[in-house]
Amino acid sequence: MKTSRTTLPLYEKDREAIKTIREYYGVKTDADAIRIALHELERLIQGATPITPQKERPFSP
Repeated sequence: MKTSRTTLPLYEKDREAIKTIREYYGVKTDADAIRIALHELERLIQGATPITPQKERPFSP
């Protein structure tokens, strides 16, 4: 599978979450922790009752 790099700004709270995920799952890289978080969130969304996302309000940590 071909991968591509993506750059995004992170808040300190985001970095703490990545550290927590790395420790919990025992992964070595931030990228692995982010991929785990994305896949787990996708799994939760697919198994959840559909709710219309609130697109008019941007995400705020």
